[in-house]
Amino acid sequence: MRRGSERSMFEYRIAAIGEKDLIIGFSCLGVDLIPVQSKMDTETALRRISQERDLALVLITETAAELCRDMIPDLREKSLAVILIIPSHEGSRGISMTEMRRGIERAVGINILDKRKEI
Repeated sequence: MRRGSERSMFEYRIAAIGEKDLIIGFSCLGVDLIPVQSKMDTETALRRISQERDLALVLITETAAELCRDMIPDLREKSLAVILIIPSHEGSRGISMTEMRRGIERAVGINILDKRKEI
């Protein structure tokens, strides 16, 4: 018997925020699509998802994340979801890798993605 606050992994959702043509493929996986075209659209989407308690993962394209870069850290603090920035159709601008590197460094304590080898 499950307690009131426990959820199975199937009760959580995944959302993708970004340009419709870039996120449409995620719909095949059951991901909630939140297409945005402007900074205002993106800010509205980010505010909305910060209130949702059943989101486990939010994918946001680099292009959309750049529009509201100052909101992302605050969203990570308020939301229970993992916020993952993904490359756009223009290729990676380096934001997603930088974010991933920071997250891994916080979790592990060192930068394990550093290509330089120490002797």
